[in-house]
Amino acid sequence: MKDFTHHLTTGEFFALGGKEHISIIGAGKELTILDAEQTGRLYTIKNISEFRLENMTLQHGYDTTVGGIGISNNSNPILRNINLIDNNISGDLITTHLYCAEYCNPVYENVTISTSYQQVNEKAITSEWYSNPIFINCSVVGNKTNPQTGHIGAIDIGTYANPVFLNTLIADNYGDICSGISSIYSGDEIYAINCTIVDNDNCSEGTIRLVYNSHITLINTILRNEPATEIWFHPQHEPNSATIEYCNIEGGIDAINTNNNGTVYWGEGNIDEAPLFVGGDPYSYKLTKYSPCVDKGTPDTTGLNLPATDLAGNPRIFNGRIDIGAYECQDTIGVDIPDTTFINNLYLFQNTPNPFSNETEILFITADYERVEDYSLSIYNTKGQLVRSFDGTTHEFWVKTKIVWDGTDEQGKQVAPGTYLYKLEYNGNAIVRKMVLLR
Repeated sequence: MKDFTHHLTTGEFFALGGKEHISIIGAGKELTILDAEQTGRLYTIKNISEFRLENMTLQHGYDTTVGGIGISNNSNPILRNINLIDNNISGDLITTHLYCAEYCNPVYENVTISTSYQQVNEKAITSEWYSNPIFINCSVVGNKTNPQTGHIGAIDIGTYANPVFLNTLIADNYGDICSGISSIYSGDEIYAINCTIVDNDNCSEGTIRLVYNSHITLINTILRNEPATEIWFHPQHEPNSATIEYCNIEGGIDAINTNNNGTVYWGEGNIDEAPLFVGGDPYSYKLTKYSPCVDKGTPDTTGLNLPATDLAGNPRIFNGRIDIGAYECQDTIGVDIPDTTFINNLYLFQNTPNPFSNETEILFITADYERVEDYSLSIYNTKGQLVRSFDGTTHEFWVKTKIVWDGTDEQGKQVAPGTYLYKLEYNGNAIVRKMVLLR
């Protein structure tokens, strides 16, 4: 698609949306613009396993339930280099910009969601009902919800949805109950890794709100907002949990209110210091060279590998250790040449539980979603003998993949208790971790 602006009100018919195996690729976000002029939803993607939308701006969508893009029913689209601007809905259901539900696994890469309206009628993003989107180098800015129609500002996560946020900015949003991320019954873990969640407006139940068996892990993330409570657990229903490692949280652990209904796993490397952003007008959340977040992310760079670039498109790891937040400081004074040899677009987490008796879960997350079928996960004993192997094609590896090992070998026989190694391999690169089997 070459340079053009498409207006719904002119009577132009855009026939390629919602088809299987279709790629709609624009000339650039500033050059290819689809403008709904507040007459309808911009895109509906339903029952479509393969679909790509790239390099364009989608703006001024307006519908009863979803203004921007609605994704549902086993759809796995890839949205890359997309601006979603000033979309809204007429009522109090469901979301203004981006919606996915019912067994969908979309990938959002370099998607910018921004709202200039003084108020909108609902949150910017909704993910629910067994959907697992991944956000890579995305931003959600300025979505301020009218309290008469909605109560969440940026992101609402519903039943059994487990999104992953990598290098994502969530800033200047408002909801009277929760301005940032609200989750009800996530069941499994939500991940926010190297995110900058800042300057979201005051609200009654925290910047991050966890309700009814909701669980979140924050790694290398800046969390500094107007509410005195940064993370809030609902006092009733099933308990919640938050795992925090190498984060900069305003108020520290005291800014987490569990309401005696859940657990906080306060890990290593957490700080509570002003992040010293570049600032200016327009405001920049990049780090100055004096920021306490510089080189203060997790030192385990062989086991925690990010997309090759940060939110600004710069090398993700500079000077040999990752920074906290979505932006990597690029100040070259006294800094070595960036080392990106270990960046494989991959996170391999420690198995849980560990040690274990019956079975354990091994989780990895990759931003290299186009080649994930070429990955392999192998389990070895301490003699170096292969015990069990899993490959990307047979076991349907995806952006977030969970392997359950029941302590058996390839023939289904129980292996002896002891220490085992699990190795994730791709393209000559490997990450290895240990686990302990008890009987």
